[in-house]
Amino acid sequence: MADEDLLGENEVFHQILLAMKIFKKTFVVTALLLAVFSAGELAASPLRPKKECKNNECQTFKVGLYRIKDTYAVKLLLEKQQGEKVSVRLLDRSGKILHQEYVGSHLNQYGRKFNLEELGDGDYTLEISNNSEKIIRNIQLKTSKAMEVKMLGDNLSGFSTE
Repeated sequence: MADEDLLGENEVFHQILLAMKIFKKTFVVTALLLAVFSAGELAASPLRPKKECKNNECQTFKVGLYRIKDTYAVKLLLEKQQGEKVSVRLLDRSGKILHQEYVGSHLNQYGRKFNLEELGDGDYTLEISNNSEKIIRNIQLKTSKAMEVKMLGDNLSGFSTE
């Protein structure tokens, strides 16, 4: 009887080993198929450069950028097709992203104020884009800073006060 139990346990053990081998092969095949299909999808949609729209002529969105008088701020107004997701990025001259946000696909109008007061003088870029198009607006920030002028003396020869 003990020999029969031993044979039964060996058969169960072999069945478990066989099931594990089948699972392992299925897992490997599934992983390979997933890798092949993922690579095929990436190859089918390569990263291509976005078309830059000049004169606000994008097909899916329009942009207005206005300076707010007597401030260091600009107002961005965006109209887009509902269903389109749009990225808004503020970059410095070297391309470093200073601010990034996404306008959701459920919106068709969007407005935002950018306060540039904390940024130093320089050239900045506002890039608005979706999957295929982009609009670039360049911002040149020049602040007028009061500076103390030191006089070398009261000798103003050569200047007329009349």
